[in-house]
This record gives sequence, C-alpha cells and structure tokens, in this order.
Amino acid sequence: MPLKFEKSGKNQEDAILLKQWYGGDEAAFNQLYDKYYGQAILYCLALCKERNISQEVTQNTFIKILDKVRNKKGKPIEEFRSYLFKSVSTNWLEYKRNTQRQQSRFAEVEESNMEAVAEDTGIERFMAKEIKEKILAFLNENDREIYKKHIAGYNYIEIADDLGLTEGQVRGKIFRMKDSIRKNKDNILNMINGVQ
Repeated sequence: MPLKFEKSGKNQEDAILLKQWYGGDEAAFNQLYDKYYGQAILYCLALCKERNISQEVTQNTFIKILDKVRNKKGKPIEEFRSYLFKSVSTNWLEYKRNTQRQQSRFAEVEESNMEAVAEDTGIERFMAKEIKEKILAFLNENDREIYKKHIAGYNYIEIADDLGLTEGQVRGKIFRMKDSIRKNKDNILNMINGVQ
C-alpha cells in the first residue's frame, strides 16, 4: 500500500518528517517528539489533572507510536498530531482502567485475607526489587542514577535539579532508556529468569 504523505500548509513539515521516519530516519521521529511532547503533556494533563501521570502516559504513548512505526504495525500514520492526541487519550483511558482494576483487585484481596496479603506483598516487593536491580544493571552508570530516581517517583524537574540537567534532557534520557529496555526486554527477561 503506498503511503500518503503529501499535505499542504502547516502539516507539510510533519508529512515530510513522517515520510523520512517511515524511510528509517529516526532523527525525524526525534524532531516530531521534540515538536509535540510539550503539547501532548498539556493535553494529557488536562485529561488526568496530575503531572506525573501525564508524563508517564505521554512517554508510553510515544514509545507505542515508535514501536508501531518500527514494526510497521497497522495502517501508516498520515497526520502525526491528530494520531498523537488520539493515542494520548486512548492511553490515558487505558491507564485509568488499569489503575481502577488494580485498586479493585487489591480491595478484594484485602477483604479476603489480610495475613496472606502481607506475605504476598513481601514476595512481590522482593521480586520487584530483583527485577529493578536487573534492569538497572542493564543501564550505563549515568542513566542508572536517572532511572533510580524515576522509579522512586521523582518527577522530571526534581531529577533535573538533583543531577544538574535540564528537564528536556531528563525527559529525553528516560524516553530513550524505556525504549532501550523495551527493545532488549528478551535479554533482560533472560537475565531475570537465569537468577530465579
């Protein structure tokens, strides 16, 4: 199926970047990311009202879009901005549903047996700690410190202030780390399974 990238007016730049990106130029994706990340955060913030959640949802949206194009999944994106905002909205709803399900499951388990929950939570925390340690071992030393703070719940501004970076640098590094982890998930899972 031929790709339709010819647009007129203000979308022409995006159409050119999309064409380059589909042609394998990931620098074109970085330009789209830089151009629309702030707008996507603000849009998601209007939906969820929480900065940290809007950052997480937006990051995951960009990762999913990157994965879609890399793996040539589904119909090609013809208008990036519209596709991005629709994806942010969809991912916010998915995040919200998953959070509600987790809260519901926790409430059910809590009611059924408090002692069992305490024991299971201890095991889950141990397993989560083991997985985090394996992921951290996969990262280089500079990125490790950023990711530790990220998984500890620090927002981008706090991480930037602590490490003397700009918020944009932190945002970009976390995005690239998540993307790298996603691309290498099989290797990381093998490392984890080798220990257990």
